[in-house]
Amino acid sequence: MKIFILHLSDLHFKVTENSFLSKVNNLTDAIKNKLIDNKFLFILISGDLAYSGKREEYLIVKEMLYKIEKNLISYNRDMVVEFVFASGNHDCDFNDSDEIRNILIDTVIKEPSKCSVDVVRSCTKVQKNYLEFTNNYNSINMISSSLTNELLTRYEYQLGEYKVLFNSYNTAWMSRKNEKQSQLIFPNELLEIDKILEDNSGIRISFFHHPYHWLEHKNIREFKNLLHESSDIIFTGHEHTPSATKTTDYYKDMNVINIEAGTIQDSHDSKESKFNLLTIELGTGKKKLFVYEWNKKKKKKILEEELNQRALTTTKFISMDISLETAVSLLIDGQVVAIPTETVYGLAAWMHKEAAIEKIFSLKNRPAENPLILHVSSIAEACVYIKNPTDEFFLLANY
Repeated sequence: MKIFILHLSDLHFKVTENSFLSKVNNLTDAIKNKLIDNKFLFILISGDLAYSGKREEYLIVKEMLYKIEKNLISYNRDMVVEFVFASGNHDCDFNDSDEIRNILIDTVIKEPSKCSVDVVRSCTKVQKNYLEFTNNYNSINMISSSLTNELLTRYEYQLGEYKVLFNSYNTAWMSRKNEKQSQLIFPNELLEIDKILEDNSGIRISFFHHPYHWLEHKNIREFKNLLHESSDIIFTGHEHTPSATKTTDYYKDMNVINIEAGTIQDSHDSKESKFNLLTIELGTGKKKLFVYEWNKKKKKKILEEELNQRALTTTKFISMDISLETAVSLLIDGQVVAIPTETVYGLAAWMHKEAAIEKIFSLKNRPAENPLILHVSSIAEACVYIKNPTDEFFLLANY
């Protein structure tokens, strides 16, 4: 069984002027062919859904996510789509903050041992609109009440014989409007760590907003140790730079994949838009990551390599409004072009460009022994490529 995880981060949605709304159809067009036979898609958002944590902003986010889900399900009606969320600093409505919260945060920064459940509960009141938004999704029914609190949301899914666990850590609980690196604290001691660690079955996924270096330097090791012992994959966001690395702990014989997302919507650059798509084969644990970035002019695969037997592919997702002349120019230039048909998009290359033909096989994971179709404009042109055409050929060609 295979699952897909669509990793979005740093949406920064405002009430108006959201450049990504015009790209939603392009996002779903870019990935829908990969999902055609898939049964489960998780849309994982690693923080900053809103720009300033306002209820009105989450209404726009909800409409956008609904459109993504609707587009993909219209293409694959048998697919189940689930949403899992982590909060970011932009998911805090600082208009609801007060001086008491600032005093509590300053105290925790100076003396982390003074962090308590009551302190965290008081500081997370600024996330009330975010929580109200996430509670409207079906995934709330998959939350483990015994592990979940203001710092951790645990989603548990049983997919046939396989279990998929998501641990969403709230690193933004003490975020402030102008937060600085190395000042956040994540209090592991307020979690049920033994319970988190005891379930080692299935795929274990942790995700949160801030990369490690935003934590206080002593706290980094504590938090990282917890994650490495309880995770197979870690997703983060915040810094708008996509990356994928593998961490090996030789002492504990553990390997963890770390995936960082770019930004879906940059407030300062409407052309900046990136997201990740991860596939996981639950039986074998094999993973494949695709990283997409916006390019209005053309589609180009710019990186493909093996990473410890896991392929990382970077792809452009595009606006489809290119002219026929542009498509022809790209084909002559040795590029691969997506061509719409009455059902799906097909990939095309000029037959005289061997590298482009090989690229189609690579993009589609098509077996080498499965040939491509050659399109010609006439019977006469077809005869150029056919040895000894038969009477049956001419009968069919003229039908």
